[in-house]
Amino acid sequence: MKSLEKAHISICGCDTIDSQTIATPLIQGICNVRSLRLTIDEVIFRTSRLPIFYNLIEFKFLGHGFNGRETWLVEFLHCVPNLKTFILNF
Repeated sequence: MKSLEKAHISICGCDTIDSQTIATPLIQGICNVRSLRLTIDEVIFRTSRLPIFYNLIEFKFLGHGFNGRETWLVEFLHCVPNLKTFILNF
């Protein structure tokens, strides 16, 4: 997936443990995207395993309500040094 430029990922209604098993490697595999739209309803990433997204310039996060467990989002933003557009929608 090295040539992938845009990704829309939606992971909702899954068991958190199963989601982490699937989601973290998926995100690692798309680390070259320039645009990412992410919809999740639970904390599903092991932020210690996230790569640096050097090419990501546009990130849109769609959550299903703010539940106070979105601290991973701040850690994720540290992994996107060239981000130009960030859209947050709860």
